[in-house]
Amino acid sequence: MGQFDRPSRGELETVFGSNGVAGQRGEAAFKGLLRNARLPYQYWHSLDLPRTAQHQHPTKADLDFAMANGRRLALVDVKAWAGGFLRFSVPGLNMVAEVPTSGRRPANRATPLKLSASMSMARDRYREALPGIEIMAMVIFVRANGSPPPGNVSLLIWPGRIRSYKTGLGLTKIEDFLGSPEPIDPSLSLMLDRLKRKT
Repeated sequence: MGQFDRPSRGELETVFGSNGVAGQRGEAAFKGLLRNARLPYQYWHSLDLPRTAQHQHPTKADLDFAMANGRRLALVDVKAWAGGFLRFSVPGLNMVAEVPTSGRRPANRATPLKLSASMSMARDRYREALPGIEIMAMVIFVRANGSPPPGNVSLLIWPGRIRSYKTGLGLTKIEDFLGSPEPIDPSLSLMLDRLKRKT
């Protein structure tokens, strides 16, 4: 599955801005949580999205984590947003509303946070590329460095009705979905190995 390779802060900020740095920290934190949780599933980190008959064009979007068991696949997008806010999606507006908690000031944003459709796209592409494999997608929020823990994210629903979870509940949902350990379908592990991003 490869090591967790770490581009420099400058490289990340050049390509993704400060969100790239926060995103990488979040992925590193989640990888550590997976090791500590000792879940009995194989996982892959940083995957391309598959090309399919309906989606031949490449995309810059990637998948943070995939976890597999038998003929089931859990897709995970990791977020490391600053804590201290209750966040929820605003139906029909494709945006995130933020309410400060614990005496925090409202976030001073030039533009509101938008809801990305990348996880919905990832789920759809993997479903098309892997017929017969049961696939679940979710967004898991981890604690950012030095920040309060994330507030309630259960009301934050992404395009395609992708649900959001804090770390503990997200890992429980993954365990409930993947079930008791069993050999991974060979076609599934072969595709995930092939889609692992080269570093």
